[in-house]
Amino acid sequence: HYPCIHVAGTNGKGTTCSFIESILRHSGNKTGMFLSPHLVCFEERFLINGLPVEADAWIDIYRSIEPAAERLNLTFFEMAALIAFELFRREKVDFAVFEVGMGGRLDATNIVRPEVSVITEIDYDHKEFLGNSLESIAGEKLGIVKKGVPVVFLDRKIPEISRRVQSVCSEKNARLIAVDPSSASATPRSAAYRSFAWKGATYSLPLYGEHQKYNALLALETARLLHYTDIESTGAALRKTFIPGRFQVVERGAHTIVFDAAHNAGAIRALVATLKSRFGKQGICVVVGILHDKNIREMIGTVCSIAGTLVLTRPETGRASSVADLQKAVPASWNGTVVVRETVAGAIDEALQKNIPVVCCTGSFYTVGEAMTHLGIRPYE
Repeated sequence: HYPCIHVAGTNGKGTTCSFIESILRHSGNKTGMFLSPHLVCFEERFLINGLPVEADAWIDIYRSIEPAAERLNLTFFEMAALIAFELFRREKVDFAVFEVGMGGRLDATNIVRPEVSVITEIDYDHKEFLGNSLESIAGEKLGIVKKGVPVVFLDRKIPEISRRVQSVCSEKNARLIAVDPSSASATPRSAAYRSFAWKGATYSLPLYGEHQKYNALLALETARLLHYTDIESTGAALRKTFIPGRFQVVERGAHTIVFDAAHNAGAIRALVATLKSRFGKQGICVVVGILHDKNIREMIGTVCSIAGTLVLTRPETGRASSVADLQKAVPASWNGTVVVRETVAGAIDEALQKNIPVVCCTGSFYTVGEAMTHLGIRPYE
């Protein structure tokens, strides 16, 4: 019923989807986009022309498919994906962009046959499901590659990943466009935008972080494959892209709050590098809650390189790590202040009571979502 783009990878999937969707929308298309997880409300998973749908839209679809879904014993994510497929059909979108939930090969979104498959940065995550090696994880992500469908891939020059990508694409007769991160060069930035030069043009991004440039390159290469190459249009689309919870900066009284749903070691490294670039080495207060299946020790150790104060907490999910386990992960050599609060609401309140101008909330989508809810922040408001 509509052409689509399919995006897998460890980090950067949601942002890459958002860049692609924005380019398609600013080129005159009606777009649908399926993202996960949501931060505050379920409707954030289904976007039409860049905005969440009204609740009635997905509830109506749910009611119509509920009997079949129960008979098939669908999981929560399978049901959400099915709602998205049908919602975008009813909305008569010109293009839909689908973010893989986890992995790729066995993901519920993998029934699509896209115009382009996109593979973002591959790193360690969900090892209990995807494997303990980068080659194994890459194999699961590459499960979205379809015969004859071009693949846009962020090539970080990691031999075992690059070899696996080339092998799968050759086997599937899928044209491979390997994006070299060094192909874009930095240009002077303004207060509002981070800019880079690529293939003779300059592009500006509203999102902080060096890694966002790489996500933008994936989107630009995808757009080229779809014949959307107008520099003015694609440039405007990148400048106007918005995605909540990715280094989202909110001013609240005397505090600058950064919400970033970095939920694995690679994402935390990118976040800390961005915090250092944006705020220097001032002692930032970091509110952190992490799921128990993550590399907690590495994530906490990385956060400690920028934090003067840590407020450890636990989001309301059975997958969350206990604050006691987070405490054990704090390096013995770190000389900052550790505070423990059992709820995210209590942790945010604690951070905002301190005389520390910058507060960063991170570690999980659950943590960021609960903090936003407590502070009355609606991601797309």
